[in-house]
Amino acid sequence: RNKHSILSCRELSLAKLSAFFERGNIKVDLNDYQGAILDLTNAIEINVFQPIYYSRRADAFNGIADHESALNDLNKSINLDRRKSYSFYSLVRTHALMKNFYKATNAINQSLKLNTKD
Repeated sequence: RNKHSILSCRELSLAKLSAFFERGNIKVDLNDYQGAILDLTNAIEINVFQPIYYSRRADAFNGIADHESALNDLNKSINLDRRKSYSFYSLVRTHALMKNFYKATNAINQSLKLNTKD
């Protein structure tokens, strides 16, 4: 393969990644949670290192009341980048949906501690 075909394959992969993520985001917003989970899973399969992909898929899992899967994704998101407040917001929300207010409060406190250290 020549240099141009390799770049084209990379650009195609990035375009697919962007399309999956954007489509997944839209589907979450439209309450098409199963479709969002599929698209965001495809985005994660292309790039496992983006915390927002896991966080948004957690939102979709919460939409279908699969809170355990949401917690798994949020833990992955937080482990990838502990400074992202959207992951902690979703973590608090997930614990609240599960009626675990003690863990929700702990997540708030953990977020405050991590995001005020500089």
